Amino acid sequence: MLTFLNPNWRPAHRTLRAKLSRDADHVGIPFQPKNVVRYMARGIAASIWREVLAWLPDCEPVDLRAVREIVNITRGHQLDSAVYWMASPPSLRDSGYDLKHRKIRRVIDWLREQGVESGVQPGYGTFRSPERLRREVNTLREVLGDGPLGGHQHYLRWCLDTWIHWEMCGLAYDSTLCYADHLGFRAGTCVPYQPWLLSLNRTAELMEVPLLVMDRTLLGYMKLSEETSVEAVQRCISRCRAVGAFSQWSGTTTRFSIRGTDPYT
Repeated sequence: MLTFLNPNWRPAHRTLRAKLSRDADHVGIPFQPKNVVRYMARGIAASIWREVLAWLPDCEPVDLRAVREIVNITRGHQLDSAVYWMASPPSLRDSGYDLKHRKIRRVIDWLREQGVESGVQPGYGTFRSPERLRREVNTLREVLGDGPLGGHQHYLRWCLDTWIHWEMCGLAYDSTLCYADHLGFRAGTCVPYQPWLLSLNRTAELMEVPLLVMDRTLLGYMKLSEETSVEAVQRCISRCRAVGAFSQWSGTTTRFSIRGTDPYT
């Protein structure tokens, strides 16, 4: 239809790009005895000792160390990656760590040296609360710097006003539009776009980068095995490759075995 209306129009050529993001919901700081109990229940001796010895200056807690490990795995497969940090106070759904802690700052500095993006994940209580959102973003900027920042809302708490609130904070992109219980295209596309702000009758200044799949979605809500999870992601990638896309794939600390020669599998 587009070519019929405008015979000279040609679609822009795109190649598949993907970004693997890691939500730093928990970093093991401050020390939580329940983490040791959890690793004991799973029989993970190395994690037990790392968590217990995390008070040493050069020893990082398991969750914080996982940030480095997952980034290294991602970089080993020539994929872009991002880590989304939090600056929310402690609550029932927010761990409430201090972003200025020396060990956390050390990891953030390491990410910067590796050319890995650090972004934002505003806390649970920032939903429909622009002032609280602004406070947390300002705290994050004190550590992450004044460059362009993007990320997504904690627990995927999103509404149409979220774009406006994020724009007011000067954030570059949002990546909250995602199904929690299924992989796929909640935004109806896998291509980044500038949203239309209905209440303001204009285009947003920020971008929406579709978030297509989360590890907890596959292994939790959908109850897939690791093998079937990889197959499901591969099918999703093939649909994205058909149109050429730049989309996000999000995880916490779950690792998937990466198979084949195609780095996107």
